[in-house]
Amino acid sequence: MKKIIIPLILIYSTLNAADVNVARSSSDIYKKCIKCHGQKGEIEALGVSKKISSMKANDIEEALKGYKMGVRNVYNFGGLMKGQVLSLSDDEIKKLSEYISKLK
Repeated sequence: MKKIIIPLILIYSTLNAADVNVARSSSDIYKKCIKCHGQKGEIEALGVSKKISSMKANDIEEALKGYKMGVRNVYNFGGLMKGQVLSLSDDEIKKLSEYISKLK
């Protein structure tokens, strides 16, 4: 029985690890931003934030990394935004920032 279970556990772990490393496109990642920021980043989130479509890529990247690290809390959105970006890698944040800056 152990001879069957251990290989199955290893296979399962390997498959799950592979799923984590699947590259997501910036447009797919941005889909969870649309509710608050709009299709083209044209909406002031919850009626108070700046429109992200007016921001430069490096400013967006810096803001998202600040939220991820928990050191940014503009408009008291720190907790909300940290939850949104916590699962993103630095590379995904960079690509997402570039994507957002080109929305018009």
